[in-house]
Amino acid sequence: MTSPTSGGMSPGERRLLVLWVVIAVLAVAGAAVVIAVRFAGGSDSSDALSTATGSMTPSTAGADFPETGVPLTAEDIPPAPVPVPPTVVPLSSSTRASAVSGLLPIVPGAAQPVNATAANPLTTVGVSLSRQACKLPGWGEDAAAETTFLQAALGCLDTAWRPILERLKLPFAPASVVVTETVTGGQCSAVPAQSSFYCDGTIYLVPASYRNTTTGARGVPAAAMGMLAHEYGHHLQRLSGTLAASVEQMNAAGRGTPEGLELSRRAELQAQCLSGMFFGVTFDPPSVALAQQDNYTRGDQPGGAQSHGTPQSWGDWFTKGLQRNSLDVCNTWVALPNAVS
Repeated sequence: MTSPTSGGMSPGERRLLVLWVVIAVLAVAGAAVVIAVRFAGGSDSSDALSTATGSMTPSTAGADFPETGVPLTAEDIPPAPVPVPPTVVPLSSSTRASAVSGLLPIVPGAAQPVNATAANPLTTVGVSLSRQACKLPGWGEDAAAETTFLQAALGCLDTAWRPILERLKLPFAPASVVVTETVTGGQCSAVPAQSSFYCDGTIYLVPASYRNTTTGARGVPAAAMGMLAHEYGHHLQRLSGTLAASVEQMNAAGRGTPEGLELSRRAELQAQCLSGMFFGVTFDPPSVALAQQDNYTRGDQPGGAQSHGTPQSWGDWFTKGLQRNSLDVCNTWVALPNAVS
């Protein structure tokens, strides 16, 4: 056996030294990783931990997640303060508002309507509605409570659409609503028989037209809101100039001709799409589902004038606005004929 020379190390001592060197290197490298993760981008310690361990926690900072929305079922709507719209027409059982044209002042030199349909700013620009809070009172089964609810809902529609028209450089004026059991001629000579309709800035709602919804008593508020939002779509058409242009085209074609009826359906289905846009950014999924179910039962019925669209088209255009939320998507004026049947 040979003895080790002075100052030398045995194989075991060398292996121990190498092990300590490796441990020290790993410790220094680990510390550097922690420091880099912790301070890169200003992350806090919990972010550094999740990153280092591979744990992925979704961040909601800055994300545009949809809110739940307002419930629209008869038993779910909580009492809430009622926003009063700028112009309110009181409940009337047999009369209509007088001089309703005066509710829509167009200021000289200000934004002006555009006499066009397919080329109107309301149809050609990819602008979307913003999500909003809509405070509604509880739904009641008497006419006065229904009117209070619908007037509050009308305020939400004004609030939602006003910035859109201002952005498009189109005039804006608030709409009015009348809940009435009796439809009379008034300023609009050709009105539907005992059904809801729009005329010169005023929305006329006949309770029977939404109380008979196939969704049952629970769906009555959603049906009423759907009819209000649809008629408000005609209000937007009037403000933008689309309605006047479409009336000119229908008169030129002949109201009862196939071409005239198709133009009428294009106007009605655009209002449906605009209604869907409002629903999608305002109400909760159960309420939206009730409104969709109701809309797929409305529209032209067999044997009647084909001026509004089949129930399938009526529901489809509502759903398109609901899901796509963009004005240009609602351009029924350039849709193929079979899409506005």
